Amino acid sequence: SKGDNKTAAEKINEVLITLKGIPDNVMQNNPSYFYLAGKTSYQLGSYDAAKRFLNKYLNLYPNDLDSMRTLAIIELKTSRPSIAKGILAKANVYFPKNPNILSLLGIAYLDMKKYDLAQEYFEKVLTLVPGSDVGLTNLARSKIASGKLEDAIENLLEAKSETVEQIELNLLLADAYSKSRQYPKAIEIYHQLVQAAPLNSRFARLYGAALGMSGDIKGAQQWFERALELDSTNVEAMIHLARMDLVRGNRDKAITYLEAKIAGNPESYELMVELGKTYSRLGKPKAALRWFQKAYIKKNDTHY
Repeated sequence: SKGDNKTAAEKINEVLITLKGIPDNVMQNNPSYFYLAGKTSYQLGSYDAAKRFLNKYLNLYPNDLDSMRTLAIIELKTSRPSIAKGILAKANVYFPKNPNILSLLGIAYLDMKKYDLAQEYFEKVLTLVPGSDVGLTNLARSKIASGKLEDAIENLLEAKSETVEQIELNLLLADAYSKSRQYPKAIEIYHQLVQAAPLNSRFARLYGAALGMSGDIKGAQQWFERALELDSTNVEAMIHLARMDLVRGNRDKAITYLEAKIAGNPESYELMVELGKTYSRLGKPKAALRWFQKAYIKKNDTHY
């Protein structure tokens, strides 16, 4: 229950506070304290502290598998796959046939958009653990990203939901069907998802997108609007609705709609980018540039 989770988190935090109070020289003489503090910090989401403690532990025990694995996961969670790859490559030297390390290496390469290398590592996992649901799912994810859609579909149909969330499998399969223009199959999966989770805004938006791609414009609009009813901050649903106005030739309506949504969601750089793209499509480069610049200020590490 939520109460139990809160109690567990509080207990973990108490342990961490105790560990942080231990003098560094005592920790040096008892290195397991570094490991325990690192793992506890990781569980609490205190990634910087976790990295600090685990690196101190690795200075003393440089080949500790779990410490390297945890550090790599932190780098992946904080969108630094190239650093994760370096840690995992070292781990792979010492533990060359570890499915978990190979999977994480594949994920690092996938995040770096090096799809062939990602697939190579996921295939190594499947060689070591034939029929692994996690391996098949990861391999399918990399194949979707690289456009090998039929192969991805085959992998996903082979995977079972015993060790992978059924919803995750369904979403990946529907995505592969949509991208390979097998819209009826994608629509069937999304329909099942919205029936099973009628209050899920994301599922409603995905269902609307599949309907729109299949040519059911009216159905698409209904589900995008439904997605916004369920979550008024669903930016992707807003963008879809604006694009539908644009396709219908309602240019002014699309611009007015996006400007209104930006006013209501002033931190959304995605909406600003979309408005810039809309002005660009309408042959208004100055207005487009103005909105791209505003978006860039909101998220200055993204290039448009």
